[in-house]
Amino acid sequence: MAKTKKNTVRLDLSAIDSRLNLHGFSGQYAFQITSAIFGKSSQSGQDQVQLKTTIIDSPYPKFVDKSLNIVLNLQPQSLWVLRQLLEAVEVEIPSGAFELDLDELIGRRFSATVEDNSYDGKNNHRITGYTFYDDSDEQPTVVKKKATKVEDDEDEEEAPKAAKKNTKVEVEDEEEAPVAKKTSKAKVEYTSDDIMDMDADELETLVEKLGLDVTLSEYTTLRKKINVVIEALITAGFMEEDA
Repeated sequence: MAKTKKNTVRLDLSAIDSRLNLHGFSGQYAFQITSAIFGKSSQSGQDQVQLKTTIIDSPYPKFVDKSLNIVLNLQPQSLWVLRQLLEAVEVEIPSGAFELDLDELIGRRFSATVEDNSYDGKNNHRITGYTFYDDSDEQPTVVKKKATKVEDDEDEEEAPKAAKKNTKVEVEDEEEAPVAKKTSKAKVEYTSDDIMDMDADELETLVEKLGLDVTLSEYTTLRKKINVVIEALITAGFMEEDA
């Protein structure tokens, strides 16, 4: 007698996202972008930005760490929604046409409102009101810096890195670094909080004032400009790096 086969089917669903429906679970959520691609609607063929996100905060704990897809239509009448999202994740938006690097969105966080929505007899949800995600327990990706600049006569064992950088500035002073001479006399001190509170114009003014070796126009987002200015301040001895 032939052996009866089991009524089974072999599947691999590890790469398949479930379609999360938040109908009936309205409220303020927070998301982190895990993927961002350009695509087209399977129904209308219209251009879209397709986001994959992870829910990182929710009024309903069971949804935290769940995946949710968000589609942003690129039709002219819908571009305000995309702009709202970009502003929420702190992407600097130029006054004219520009190339949006979707890879730069990955890892960014934002907050949004989930509302109940019904369409064509089906209950679903919609995402509205994209805003900046403010979590006081977490800092932006900028590395936190100490507030006090280490002077040359401080203990080298406590801050060997800062002492080394200050020594470098002194050598440049002796040769040909008039800007370094001027700033070292002023003993200007900055903290990372000072820099993170600045907008793009204020960062540009600071770079010019201190003569930092940075070209901010090469960076497209405010977050990247903040990071590079902080690194330049550390290198020039205006800020001390955490051990």
